[in-house]
Amino acid sequence: MNNARQSFGVCQFNDKYIFAFGGKVLKEEASIKGNQPFSFVSDVEVYDIERKTWKSINYISELSQLRLLNPGVFQVTGKKIMIFGGAKPIEENEVPANPIFECGQKLNLSNETLFFNVTNGEIKRGPDMIKPTYFISGGQIFPQQGKIHAFGFTTSKETGLSNLAAESISELNPSVNKKSLHFYKVAEEEWNEVHESIFTGQRRMSLDISDETF
Repeated sequence: MNNARQSFGVCQFNDKYIFAFGGKVLKEEASIKGNQPFSFVSDVEVYDIERKTWKSINYISELSQLRLLNPGVFQVTGKKIMIFGGAKPIEENEVPANPIFECGQKLNLSNETLFFNVTNGEIKRGPDMIKPTYFISGGQIFPQQGKIHAFGFTTSKETGLSNLAAESISELNPSVNKKSLHFYKVAEEEWNEVHESIFTGQRRMSLDISDETF
């Protein structure tokens, strides 16, 4: 890649390319045992599968909107990619509605949805998710019967604060990292949430996953 990054979102596009969004890069003063200050990466990179090369996209209108850690990413049409959730920096004088920590740095967990037009670089705001959610290691995102199912994590109502420092789902603390399953109805352009009781055994739900695409 042209830019070192971690905690970014990635998706395949038209079976020809792989897009990488957001992420962070550690600053020089970061240490293994101490603080790990970082900077956000806003550049979007695309990997050409056939040519085996990375290229930065330089025609995006509002790159600042893509300063995100652990967002969900999925192709929704032949021209658009949906970017949703993740943690974003807190703006000056902003009181974060959903505070979350990463390497000691306070961020705001987002429920926003953005649509990125690959052809012209335009970014448009879409419908908000029901809950702010982040997707460690990309989470689990898959299409099924005209819907996009997105399995990730949200903050605990009891603590109000969580931590993104885990490198994988297995390292998450279940007392502060609550499972979250949303599904996006493509035709209706709206988000819905599957009740968290399916994760706790209070009721069961089976997902008939098919090979249907959009």
